[in-house]
Amino acid sequence: MKHFICLFVLISTLSSCSDNSIVVIEEVLIPSSGVGENVEHAVTRFGGSGDDRIYDVIKVDDGLVIVGQTNSVDGDFEGVNVGDFRYNDSSAFVLKVGLDKELEWVKAYGGDGESLFDYVFEDGDGYTVFGRSNSASGNFEGLSSFKAVLDSRGELVSVYAIPEDLSYAFVSDFISNSNLIQNYSEGTIHYLATGSKHRNVSLLYIDENLDLTLSRTYEGESNKSDWGVAGLSLLDGFLVAGNTQSNEGVFEGLNPDLLDNSSTNVFLMKTDRAGEIEWLHTYGGRERDELIALTKGGNDNYIIAGNNQTNDGDFEGYGGEFQRNINQIFMISINASGETEWIKTYGGSEREWLESLVATPDGGFLMSGLSYSNDGHFFLRKVNQDGEKEWVKRFNIGLSAKATFSYQNKSFVLFGSNEAAGENKFVLIQVDQNGNLIE
Repeated sequence: MKHFICLFVLISTLSSCSDNSIVVIEEVLIPSSGVGENVEHAVTRFGGSGDDRIYDVIKVDDGLVIVGQTNSVDGDFEGVNVGDFRYNDSSAFVLKVGLDKELEWVKAYGGDGESLFDYVFEDGDGYTVFGRSNSASGNFEGLSSFKAVLDSRGELVSVYAIPEDLSYAFVSDFISNSNLIQNYSEGTIHYLATGSKHRNVSLLYIDENLDLTLSRTYEGESNKSDWGVAGLSLLDGFLVAGNTQSNEGVFEGLNPDLLDNSSTNVFLMKTDRAGEIEWLHTYGGRERDELIALTKGGNDNYIIAGNNQTNDGDFEGYGGEFQRNINQIFMISINASGETEWIKTYGGSEREWLESLVATPDGGFLMSGLSYSNDGHFFLRKVNQDGEKEWVKRFNIGLSAKATFSYQNKSFVLFGSNEAAGENKFVLIQVDQNGNLIE
């Protein structure tokens, strides 16, 4: 299911670490005081006092465009929201934040009931958004799922109903973590969706008129679950990455050692443009190994990354003695033929959790997530193109990162909400090239 997201962080592109207050413990850098650096003095807050949830974010040339759902009628949503909030209605919103950490504009749409924007894409001088609604009035009356066109200031230009036979592909049950991606093919816009249908891996390719160009389902074991988490559209086909429990069907003989129904392996599949499988590989061991990210490397390679609990199979000899429920983070480099180039793992004495991975302009990668090896803090880790550690920074923010975006000289990390603390606003912090906070 797609995670609700309520906070984000702005950071500068990072190079090497020169902070003398940190020490290395089992490949995890932690402050010698035992706690991460507190960010409260360096935050800029956005939002209202209600329930503000971010579902997707994109980088644009001069900032971030963010979409989601809100029932706030004060703060940055004062005079913007719609609906009768006595009945806890919610509106779909879109907002723009610049590189100077200033809110440039915010718009909200809907009616009575709940409306939300799930996905946003830059489209010429404006934006295309996909959303859902159960409103019987307002902007999306009678539309359970829809595509909408917005201008450069977020003004609603047009709304189109998504055909019923495709509507399942635009809800979070099908696509986790914003795995609807947009690309240009032969001069036209297409959307690639990876997910699960009837517990099998599914791939959909849809044109800008919401006509289905390609639909493929890859069946595994009948009583197991397999699902796509990420995809890439290539000139000669598609890459689909995800998680699998099956040892039959398209995964026959690929996952023989999984222990139980809570165990998974990671898979990466290359198809041609018709969706026919050219190669399919799985990665992992006995326990739960889970894909989080798929991205392109700078050497005609692909990087898959996630969280692993195993110290056998593909991870034998990596990361020390196996302990159930003690996660490490892994990165695997795979060439265009599907061959493994290298495997790296990162972790400490407790659970480490990757939330996001992005390629950086220098050919390396920036990863973000949570480390529980020392009381649980948000971390940023920079590695080079071979996965070798350059530096790690930890912050005492108590939140998990959901997405990371890299510019030429800036990167963005999107945080999750701290519901226990009643924090529903968006929070923006900035750090310098060495990961140090900037007020």
